[in-house]
Amino acid sequence: DKQQTQAVREAIEHGGLERIAEISAAIESTGAITYTFALAEAEAVKAKEALSGLPPSPHLDALHTLASFAVHRSS
Repeated sequence: DKQQTQAVREAIEHGGLERIAEISAAIESTGAITYTFALAEAEAVKAKEALSGLPPSPHLDALHTLASFAVHRSS
C-alpha cells in the first residue's frame, strides 16, 4: 500500500511518533515481525548448539540465558 510505504519512509527520514500506530499496523500487516522472530529463534538455537562442546559452568549458563534473552526481550 502506497500510503503505508510513505508513512514508514517519512518516519525513517524525519523521526517522530506522530504516526506510530499507522506504522506499527503497516509493519504487522506484512508479517515481518513474525518472520523476523522465527529467524531470531533459529539463530538462538544455533548459538546454543555451538556451545554444546563447552563444559558446564555459570558462564555457559549465562551464554544460554543471553541467547534466549536476545530473542525474547521486549525492546
